[in-house]
Amino acid sequence: MKTPALLGGLLWAAVGLAVELPQPVLFVNEMVEVITAGETPRAFHGAREYELGWSAEPLAEGIRWRGSFPPDAPLGPWYVRTGGTCFSFLRVPADRAILLLRGIPGMECEAAGEARVADTTGLCWFVLPPGTHLLHAEFPDGNEVERELTLAAGERRELVLASLELEPVAPVALPGHPFLVVLRVVSPVDVPTFTLAAELPPGWEMRIRGPCRKDWPCLPPVYAGVATEIELVFEVPPDALGTYRVPLHIPALDDRLILELAVAPCLDPMDVVRHWDVEAEDLDLGSQGGVGFAQLLWAAAQVGKRLPYSCRTFTQKDLEALAAEWASED
Repeated sequence: MKTPALLGGLLWAAVGLAVELPQPVLFVNEMVEVITAGETPRAFHGAREYELGWSAEPLAEGIRWRGSFPPDAPLGPWYVRTGGTCFSFLRVPADRAILLLRGIPGMECEAAGEARVADTTGLCWFVLPPGTHLLHAEFPDGNEVERELTLAAGERRELVLASLELEPVAPVALPGHPFLVVLRVVSPVDVPTFTLAAELPPGWEMRIRGPCRKDWPCLPPVYAGVATEIELVFEVPPDALGTYRVPLHIPALDDRLILELAVAPCLDPMDVVRHWDVEAEDLDLGSQGGVGFAQLLWAAAQVGKRLPYSCRTFTQKDLEALAAEWASED
C-alpha cells in the first residue's frame, strides 16, 4: 500500500495539518471553526494574514470562533494562530468530495490511488473527484477492510472503520452442538451496548454471551481503542451438514461481515481434547477451549482409541503435540 502518494500524506503531516479543528478540510463556502481560551484567532495563507469575519460563542471550555472568508481568499493550506497555538486546515473547491475516515492510529488508508496513514487520533482524509471509489484500509493488527463508495460533488462523508476478525473455536462445528465464534473488535468509538444481527440458515439460533451470568440478557460494551472479544454462540441444528455463509451486521459501526462455518459429523481428535469438559465428560464447543492439565491426563489414557465425536484414532503423536501446546501456554 505504500504508494508514492503516501509521501504526499506524510508531507501534509509534516506541515501540521491538524485535527484539533472540528473539520480539518473545508469546502470553499464553509466557515472555519476553532475553540480558544478567549483570544481572537488570526488566519493565514502562507505568510499573508487575512481578515476573517469572526463570530464568538461562549462555551464551558472556552470560546468557539467561526470565521467567514473574504471573496479573494485562496484555496489550499491555511493555518489559524491563537496565542501560542497553531491549527492548520485545507480549503478545497466545491466540485470535489471530502472523505473522512475515523479508525485506528497507524491505520493505512488508500482511495483513488492516494494513500494516507491515520494520525494519533485515527483520522485519514481524502479530497476526491465525484464518482465511485474503492476504499482500502489496513489496520496495525493486519486486518483489512474494503468499501465501495459513491461520492457527489460537494459531499462530505465520514465513515467509522473498526478492526474486525472472526475466529471459530474449531475448524468445524458438530450437528446438534452449540458452537462458539469469537469476534475480535477494535473500534475507534465507544459502543455502550454491542449488538449484532445475523442472517441465519433455517433452524439456527445465535446469541451474544454477555459479561453477566449466562442467563442474564446483558450485552457487552466495546470501548474505543480497546481490543475486545465478543463471544457469539451458534445453536447448530441436528440435521446441519456442509458449509454455511452467515451474513453479520453490526448496526453501531454500520459494518458487515460474512462468517463461513463448516459443519461436519466428526472432529479431529486433537480438537476433541481441546474442548473436552472433564467434569461433564462431554464435548463443549461452546467454550474457547484449550489444553489444560486435566484434559492432558484424560487424553493420555485415550491413546490408541477413537475419542467420542472424533474422525480417527488418537495417537501418541497427537498426545505429544498437545503436551507441547500445553507446555508453551503462559
